[in-house]
Amino acid sequence: RTNEELFKDHYKMLTLGQLQYASDSLNEQLHTRIHEQEKYLRNGLLVTRDTVSPDDHGNPTDQHSFLRTPNPTQRAGLFRAASEMARSTISTIDQMTTDRTNRRKQLAKFEVEWHRKLMLAFACVVFFFIGAPLGAIVRKGGMGVPAVISILFFLVFQILSSSTEQMVEAGTLNPWPGMWISTMVLLPIGIFLTW
Repeated sequence: RTNEELFKDHYKMLTLGQLQYASDSLNEQLHTRIHEQEKYLRNGLLVTRDTVSPDDHGNPTDQHSFLRTPNPTQRAGLFRAASEMARSTISTIDQMTTDRTNRRKQLAKFEVEWHRKLMLAFACVVFFFIGAPLGAIVRKGGMGVPAVISILFFLVFQILSSSTEQMVEAGTLNPWPGMWISTMVLLPIGIFLTW
């Protein structure tokens, strides 16, 4: 038998409180990282820096004045430096985009799991409100027909649940409505059948 200690820190094994703590920590790390990346880009790009700074006597001087009248040799050097800076910045932005995407996916997994624990518990109640009335309402076919109808409702739930979960993990849908759509679709049916 596999040792349970190997999986105790996996996000699917955490309690609601642990998931909330981990989600908050990951969210804070993501925002800190985004702030650091934006600051790095602003400092790394010469054109976004403040061009006016005080000289030794406290008088404001323009740091980019040499860019206004460069000779052909300086212009060629500036062009090479600018193209190198552009290539480096594009590579940095690609790395930052990948880093942000990976961090958001990791955060989404924790948020999905937090909502799943509550949603599945509520889904059991919704299925009770669907299954119990079906057993009383459907008279023909004995136990078979209500069971088939209940399985159809379960398939609808499963397909909606898995598709919206993928959308939440991809970042196209927020966890709050995304993880609950499948249950909310069946809730009015359960209320109607119970009524």
